[in-house]
Amino acid sequence: MKRSLLLLCLLCCVQALSALTLTQAEYFLNTDPGLRNGIAIPISPGDDVSITLLMIPSTMLDSNASHDVFIRYRADDGLWSNTERRHFFAHFPIASGYAGRDITAVEYWFDDQSPIFVETDDDPTMTWAALIPTSGLTTNRAHKFSTRFFGSHGQVGAVESRYFFIHEPIPGIWYSRDVTHVEYQFDSNPPVLIDLVNSQEIDWISLLPTTGLQVNMQHKLTVRYFDEDGKWSNPEARYFFAIQSQSGTVEYFEITHVEYSYDDVNPMLVDVTDGQSVSYAALIASLGLQVNHAHKLSVRYLDSRGLWSNSEARYVFVHESPIGVVTWFDVAAVEYWIDGGAPLQVDIADAHNVSYAGLVAHNAGPGPHHFYFRYVEASGQVSNTEHLPFFVWSGAGPSSAARLAGAEYFVNADPGMGNGVQITFPQDGAWDEQDENTLTVLTGLPVGVHRFGIRFKDEVGNWSHTLADTFVVGPALVISISGNDIVLSWIANPDNIPFHIYRAPGVEGPYTEIGTSNSLSYTDTGILNTESRRVYHITTTNNGILSSFRLPETPPAQKHID
Repeated sequence: MKRSLLLLCLLCCVQALSALTLTQAEYFLNTDPGLRNGIAIPISPGDDVSITLLMIPSTMLDSNASHDVFIRYRADDGLWSNTERRHFFAHFPIASGYAGRDITAVEYWFDDQSPIFVETDDDPTMTWAALIPTSGLTTNRAHKFSTRFFGSHGQVGAVESRYFFIHEPIPGIWYSRDVTHVEYQFDSNPPVLIDLVNSQEIDWISLLPTTGLQVNMQHKLTVRYFDEDGKWSNPEARYFFAIQSQSGTVEYFEITHVEYSYDDVNPMLVDVTDGQSVSYAALIASLGLQVNHAHKLSVRYLDSRGLWSNSEARYVFVHESPIGVVTWFDVAAVEYWIDGGAPLQVDIADAHNVSYAGLVAHNAGPGPHHFYFRYVEASGQVSNTEHLPFFVWSGAGPSSAARLAGAEYFVNADPGMGNGVQITFPQDGAWDEQDENTLTVLTGLPVGVHRFGIRFKDEVGNWSHTLADTFVVGPALVISISGNDIVLSWIANPDNIPFHIYRAPGVEGPYTEIGTSNSLSYTDTGILNTESRRVYHITTTNNGILSSFRLPETPPAQKHID
């Protein structure tokens, strides 16, 4: 079997000192065979030599493995230079598949703007879907959207670009039209039009017949959509390869075995229950692997015909246990949080191996978000944090009501979310419900109009909108004379009744309750007939009503009657 040549691009430059002339160059792979025993590299003698292209026969290389190439030079005085080393990886395509490399990230940009880098879940095959904001782009003109992917070995994928048009929205109206049809086309064949159930957002999934397409050849599938106004979307195209099946029809074969290996040595074959779709989950022993070192775990499947699938690989890190043996701990809880919210811990049944599935209430607003979770073992140690991105579509609404976990308030100037005066506990003493009542007592405010704001935080760290209201601080208590009577009037919430009226001979007290009132006034009848000096104190009743304020327990000012 003839094997292709591997093209290795190098930029190796060397300059001779003291007017020496470089006359020879040689290279070798991995192991030094000794001076003058390498493979000669043709050069033009001189005091400055550059090697920019080196063709290495692939027959010299082990496929899908790392290698080192070494280069050295000989001067006209017979002395050899130090050896220069370059590291590279030799990858040879599998005849009927690919040598899978995980995609680890995606990068996108508009027009000539700076790229935006997004990490993804590592996987050899990636479908990345996200609602990307176009704010700041000029309306009523076409723009170019570009994207590319990054592989686990540092490879950068080819740039894919699509053109789109941004319409200026009609004020106050969401500019959307129902999609009514989809049209697909193979290569230059006649397009096929399909009528759809009208909707603004369509997920069209269908098994398309490829009958008549030339087998063992690449083809282009083009799709576009038609809306209720009779306008077509931009076409989207994907390339695929039509493989000839053995019997001319689609055939399904049962999977009979799974094979796994570490670092491509000593594969282990496992018999599984035969089926066309197999989910294999097992705790795989890592005994004998070098500790504190990364290893590659590869898995592939064997079907009923004796044919193997492509190998799928993941990298794992083997930690050295403190006492040299494997120690098992029970997982006791799982913690999760969204974006930068506080972790929420969920108690689960203790076990070595845990699978936790739950519907998580997020209450996150529209846009991209990040979900984090980790496990807690019985002694309190936590696992590594796993991260999954997700997107909340506008109009989707919250998944369910979340429990309140805190609140804060401010007076007049809003210091920003998280910077207000914290309300330690609600009236029932614990933040543990979807509805909580709070009471805030404000004292020492100057006379005038004030603004009071309050907001609440849920269990995943999201803040509510701010609830705000204005209130007036006037003379808290006005004392006037009517004949031999003292008439008291005050400013307070009239809903919090009754008001309690206290009287004392002086500022220091003692205060004695002399009556109550269901209005904002009270008359101390005939008091001037017997007394010449008295101090009054009014308090209100706490009914637990939001934005209701109690008059100060210690009077800010008193009026003396002489």
